[in-house]
Amino acid sequence: ATHLEFKRALAARPAANTLFLNSPGGSVYAGLAIALEIRENNFKTVIPKNWECLSACAFLFFAGVNRTVQGDLGVHQISSTSPFSSQDTQVAVAEIIDVLFEFGASASVISIMLRTDSESIHIFSHDEILNYGIESHENSQIQKPIVDGNEQVAVTVVRKNRPLWNNGTSNNHDYETEVVNNNSEYWRSVLLDQGVRRSTLDLFSDMIFKVINSEMLPANSKTVILFGTSRVLNYYIPHRISFYTPIEGSPKHEHAVTVALLDDGKYVLGLDPREEIAPPKHIGEGGKTDRLRRKL
Repeated sequence: ATHLEFKRALAARPAANTLFLNSPGGSVYAGLAIALEIRENNFKTVIPKNWECLSACAFLFFAGVNRTVQGDLGVHQISSTSPFSSQDTQVAVAEIIDVLFEFGASASVISIMLRTDSESIHIFSHDEILNYGIESHENSQIQKPIVDGNEQVAVTVVRKNRPLWNNGTSNNHDYETEVVNNNSEYWRSVLLDQGVRRSTLDLFSDMIFKVINSEMLPANSKTVILFGTSRVLNYYIPHRISFYTPIEGSPKHEHAVTVALLDDGKYVLGLDPREEIAPPKHIGEGGKTDRLRRKL
């Protein structure tokens, strides 16, 4: 699409806030112009599964204030067959670098782009997406794309409420989300999509991986996240996360791994909280005591 076509599409959809990308690329300057328009309008950008966003399309993706990669994201140098003079090419590269830095792309991403021959394409691996901060989530829910009239739903929200303890009371500072993924999913993506911040995820992701020894959750796996207030920051953080995998031939799930936040601010591996019977201790404002011992 040209910049003008994109502006017309925006005008026809004034309530839109998420852009789903599937493009092999195109004009560098059209891509940069559209990307700046995306950032100005605070769009979220998503590359759905089995879709691709390559070459100049990557500018559009990085312009998103929230970014999610489920398909392929690829970059390379400006094509040597483009109608630019040597000086024009240098100016174009400088503008690309300036814009990508403005969008928060890391130096590693830009380095890979500049080092990849224009006749090739570098598709970012899942580890690169995690390590280079390519995705960006700030506790907002991402709309799902509509394809052929059907909504692509990654997870089904089973419940999202304040948990009840054994005595029937609830903690006003906590809420719990339980989701079941409909297909095989990256567990990191599931957590990010449910509001876990990347900086928090980095604190315990290695522990989860060492236990389940996989980047993926099988289809019909269940994820339960207990959120609570942070003691030092003005937003909710995960106090406990549990993964449950389906039992073959049964509608039930078995516990795979749990991580919980202790009072000293560290995440530790724990037992399945639903197998524990001790009632919770009193939890003060923003407290985190005994998250492993609660039975919900």
